[in-house]
Amino acid sequence: MAGPSVLAPLRILSTSTAGNLVAEVARDTVERHAGDSSTAAQALYQLGHQAAVARLRAGGAQLALLGPMVAAAGDSNNAAAAAQFVAGVAEAVVRGGAAQTPVGERVWAVLAGLAAAADAHALGAVAAAVAEAGLADRVRQLARGGALLRTVAVAAQPELAAALVDVGTLHDARWAADQAHCAAVAMLVAQEQCGAVAVAAPAVAQALALARVAESVARRSFVDPAGVPPQALVPLWCTVADALASAHHATLAHGRAGPESFRCATTALVRFMTDHGALADAAVRQLFDMQPCLRFLAHRPADSVAHARSCVVLFYLDLIEHLAGSLRPETLRSLVLPLAAKYAEAAADRGWADWFESAHAVLLACLESGAVHEIVPWYTRLLLRRFPDAGITAELLRIAYTAAVRSVAARESPPALAAARECIARLVDKLNEYAPSAGASRVAAAVSGVHRRELLGVLALQLAAVPMQMLPQIMAEVHERAVQEPDPAAQRALLEDIQRTVLEQADLPRKPALSTWVWQLLSTAANAAN
Repeated sequence: MAGPSVLAPLRILSTSTAGNLVAEVARDTVERHAGDSSTAAQALYQLGHQAAVARLRAGGAQLALLGPMVAAAGDSNNAAAAAQFVAGVAEAVVRGGAAQTPVGERVWAVLAGLAAAADAHALGAVAAAVAEAGLADRVRQLARGGALLRTVAVAAQPELAAALVDVGTLHDARWAADQAHCAAVAMLVAQEQCGAVAVAAPAVAQALALARVAESVARRSFVDPAGVPPQALVPLWCTVADALASAHHATLAHGRAGPESFRCATTALVRFMTDHGALADAAVRQLFDMQPCLRFLAHRPADSVAHARSCVVLFYLDLIEHLAGSLRPETLRSLVLPLAAKYAEAAADRGWADWFESAHAVLLACLESGAVHEIVPWYTRLLLRRFPDAGITAELLRIAYTAAVRSVAARESPPALAAARECIARLVDKLNEYAPSAGASRVAAAVSGVHRRELLGVLALQLAAVPMQMLPQIMAEVHERAVQEPDPAAQRALLEDIQRTVLEQADLPRKPALSTWVWQLLSTAANAAN
């Protein structure tokens, strides 16, 4: 930064003895560190700060010299050097209580034009001083040049980012969210271009700053909207959600749920939309418009997608899980299900635990909403294929398979009955894979027995889900297999589990028949044991 263009902003300092002294010190420092731009930048900042402090103390005519001083800096042909100098002046002016004087107005007008050229540390110091003083108008001037975005995102200063939002200095919540969104998308693109799965520390720090901005915006706008009509907040809600999604690849460095600010912002989004469920469908559609890659990724091999972009999908899957019950069937079919199905299938085949868990949760939420049933054949095949060693546990199978059967049985039509029969037949076929085998080793027989009893418990639970006319068929199937269970201790545990879960899950109309059947099953098993 050394050379005539760097020293040009200093010439006006020669108008006073104090100015001459500061100028000589700064000139010497800059020239000694000609090859170190960081040190030179700091020297210029300190020069401006010290010169302003001296004139603030002197007052009168000396204070008035700050105006032409910064004007000369603004006319310099080296914007970076001038910006450092004026930033130093501006911080001193703010902390000296002169920000709203005519001199302060002039200083700030010049800084607003140069701020984008200042380094992050200088701009951060100015913004921190302004935040402490609560001077919203001053930061709004900086914001118009895009400099504030640089401060909170590129410089990765999460505490400052939150402070600026909290004191209302980010102009308004919409502006803050838009800036956070732009920065997050820039981070996402940069991370994809790097092609690295591991996220570098600077990206994580930037993500923390953005998360703090998003948290502050969410808290101000969605926790207590202060009389703003909820529908007017949908675009802002989408912008904040998209910013969080774009930064998710970096926040994952803090664990599955991300840092506290990320969790708080996400929770605020979910609570707002669950409280205003009528807006959820429009919001989700707008999200898919803001991230067109979500439609594209639903039809592209998941393993060919950049890690950072897959993290965007992961965030949206987690978010939509909470909103599925409020979405229209056509939104679920055209937007949500293709994406969730793609990642459920791909993640299950490749062992991506987080993506499979999130995609499966969305599919289950869609089924429980009762709005879609077309995916049941595919979904039940996926569940059985992944049981027991590829992501589907016995407990998850019980919940998910029962939800799938219920979703088709609720339609009460011949096609629904046929679909329910197909689900039960598929489950029985899976159960047959674990039938006792005379040639199996002791260990293999024990493992097979555990899975057989788990599947038999799932089959028994379908008594609470299938259409009433299917009860006799399933009762007979479960009765025969339970009575024939070779291990007495395991049989008793199985029968107790069947008695408890079936009677707890069954609705009132089928309880009499199921109670009688359970009593007969227990009696038959007891007689066989004697």
